Amino acid sequence: MNDDVYIPGSSTTGNDSARFALTLANPTWGPYYSGGGSGSNLVLTGANSSYEGLVTTVNHRSANFVFTANYTWSHCIDIEDSQGDTESTTFQNPLDPKGDEGNCGFDYRHVFSSSMVASSHFSFSNRLLSTAFNNWQLSPLFHIQDGTPIY
Repeated sequence: MNDDVYIPGSSTTGNDSARFALTLANPTWGPYYSGGGSGSNLVLTGANSSYEGLVTTVNHRSANFVFTANYTWSHCIDIEDSQGDTESTTFQNPLDPKGDEGNCGFDYRHVFSSSMVASSHFSFSNRLLSTAFNNWQLSPLFHIQDGTPIY
């Protein structure tokens, strides 16, 4: 919030305390605030994110077979992923937080899930075979998604 401001021709490492934003805005009270962002935090409440997605679902049901598949195609954009209350969220330019807008850290563009339940119902004349191979259920689950963005 109180970073030093670059002034062409007169900015040096020795005069950064005189170039803090609050000192330049109010030379009387500005020096009493810590500079360089070490002692003051700017908490913004106006940040937002956007999510757009398309979800498709396919279902098939019969006496011995149930199949469901879902596919999500989406995109998430935000300024900064939440780190907690005021935990280490920093901007390249504190005066322009919107300049840090980009893909969410949890932006999974493609997500596919499917599940199936298949039951065994065979007609055997032998009671032993009928007991061994009937009334079984197979229920696999399958989930695949792309990776998170690389920064």
